[in-house]
Amino acid sequence: MAQSMKMDPLGRSAARRRLPAGLAASFLAAALLAAAPAGAASAPSAAIIDARAIFLPEAPDFDVVHPIYAAGPAIVEDIKIGPDEVVTKGQVLLTLRAPLLDEKIATTKASLQRRSDYLQELTGLADQYENAMLTLEAEYRRQIGEAIATIERERDGYKRILEGKTELRSKGLETSGAAFQAQVQYDQSVNELMKQKLALLEVDSRIAQMQKQRYEQFAPLSRQIEDQRIALGELESQYEFLRTIRAPSDGIVNSIFITRGASIDAKDVLLTLSNANPTLQAYAFVDIADVPLLKQGMTVSLRPAHARKEIDHPLSGTIRSISKTPLSRAEARNLFFDDDAVAYFIPGSIVYLVRIALAANTPEGVVGSGDLATLEVRAPADGGPGPAVEQRP
Repeated sequence: MAQSMKMDPLGRSAARRRLPAGLAASFLAAALLAAAPAGAASAPSAAIIDARAIFLPEAPDFDVVHPIYAAGPAIVEDIKIGPDEVVTKGQVLLTLRAPLLDEKIATTKASLQRRSDYLQELTGLADQYENAMLTLEAEYRRQIGEAIATIERERDGYKRILEGKTELRSKGLETSGAAFQAQVQYDQSVNELMKQKLALLEVDSRIAQMQKQRYEQFAPLSRQIEDQRIALGELESQYEFLRTIRAPSDGIVNSIFITRGASIDAKDVLLTLSNANPTLQAYAFVDIADVPLLKQGMTVSLRPAHARKEIDHPLSGTIRSISKTPLSRAEARNLFFDDDAVAYFIPGSIVYLVRIALAANTPEGVVGSGDLATLEVRAPADGGPGPAVEQRP
């Protein structure tokens, strides 16, 4: 995952940039020798203020370098880019492997499989029981249906007999006892018919109750399985996010801080990206004793440690800002992500961060991002006071 920290108004956080390991030990002497001003011996009365500097992309409102962080513990599986390579937004930069997530996903899959198999087994047994019960209930329904049909025929017969006896009795041709007996037979058939229909309703009720009980028994397990499937999907999405590191924007790869097979932890810086087409400016680290001689808008000289093109004079620049508080080693560590760089730019003294815009006539291609230089400022030859600057707390 990539993060980009906002700059303070003076651009303090804009100094992030890769510096090769061991730079302080191997390059310091060469940088200082290259910074020796031509003709210095001819002006012994003019004191020279010098400070170590680095050329970096200009970033007035955002960080020049975007650190890409690890989302969690993992092992580097593959590195698909190299330093100074131009990348596009969404391009895969690294692939990682997370043993802990691998194990968790495997455990979740195994548990899900066991639960699914168990549910399938229970469902199979329940299906067998339900099918057997439905077969019995179907047979019972068939028998009840046949009984209802028989009783309805008997009821209709008793009804006709009752109507006939009632008519004969009204004519005095039938006794009241015979009519009463016919009425009793008819009522019995009606009552029996109602019993059979109630028995049919009870069959339907038992079937519905059986299906309800089955749902209540299996629903919790089904919900657990569904919840576990969702959890597995989230784990796999998390793993995909963790294992595939993509470029958050177009840019240039500055530094790669890991190697294949390396173990990393959450929030470890994996690599840094910078703007694809930057405008360079210089960032100088000026000793606290020299800061009072500087002010915003002052013209200064920058002598590259190793110019990429031949030049016969230092580069010119204008001070754009001076930090209001000293730059601590902890802050510098957050800027460079490199202890050698911190040791080089802050060798032990208290320093302020000075941002310098290169002159418009700076030859193109003479310096590049990450190149080192020495900031040179000539104090007044008469030893008088330097330019006044705002007092800093």
